[in-house]
Amino acid sequence: MENLSSLDLSFIAPCGINCRICMAHLRDKRKCSGCNSTDVEKPPHCTTCRIKNCEVIKESKTKLCCECAKFPCLRMRQMDKRYRTSYGMSIIENLLGIKNHGMDQFLETEKIKWTCKTCSGIICVHRGYCINCKEEAGPMIHSIDEYIKDFPIEVQKMLEELRITIKNNAPDAKEKISYQMPTFYLNGNLVHFAAHMNHIGFYPAPSGIEAFKNELKSYKSAKGSVQFPLDQPLPLELIVKIIKFRVEENMKKSKK
Repeated sequence: MENLSSLDLSFIAPCGINCRICMAHLRDKRKCSGCNSTDVEKPPHCTTCRIKNCEVIKESKTKLCCECAKFPCLRMRQMDKRYRTSYGMSIIENLLGIKNHGMDQFLETEKIKWTCKTCSGIICVHRGYCINCKEEAGPMIHSIDEYIKDFPIEVQKMLEELRITIKNNAPDAKEKISYQMPTFYLNGNLVHFAAHMNHIGFYPAPSGIEAFKNELKSYKSAKGSVQFPLDQPLPLELIVKIIKFRVEENMKKSKK
């Protein structure tokens, strides 16, 4: 049975789609190896895709549309609307997530989002159910309450503790779901957080990580993100410092 444990950046298409969850890749016959592979056995709409064949993307360093000066272009907006309407996924949000938080964190989030909770198979974005056991994907998450209740009790406690800490130190920030993660918004995205298999991911933007890089040395971090292990207490004092830094940073934007 195929699963997402081996997901890597080679399966992320220029448009931000994870090719491992595509029906063309998951089917039994004439399996497509992804947009970044050769065109052998690919369906015609893939080989002629204007985004895949865009000369600007081909010459870019990352081969991703978010690096283009025209992002999101008309074709991207059209495709994003179709995927949001038909499949409940935003390819523009995928690319913004990669740009703001790094590819490693995006891949980890994708593994959790598209792994079947019943059999650990892959949920197909185009079918809305697990290809292996046919279990349907859960409903779209629209609130932080909905997000938190989907995890084990001990993880829920940590997520709620982090949520309350953010609320107390950014009382004017609004809650929402963005990049498929709980998000606090104050004159722009303030911070995100998310539960993963072995840690809580905290996303205070690259500036938040850079400002406290010395105090975060004991944690695994990347561009715009840090991992707090589930088997350790959350470093709340440090988190408070980061939140206050981000509040001050975002409020300066409104004064310009």
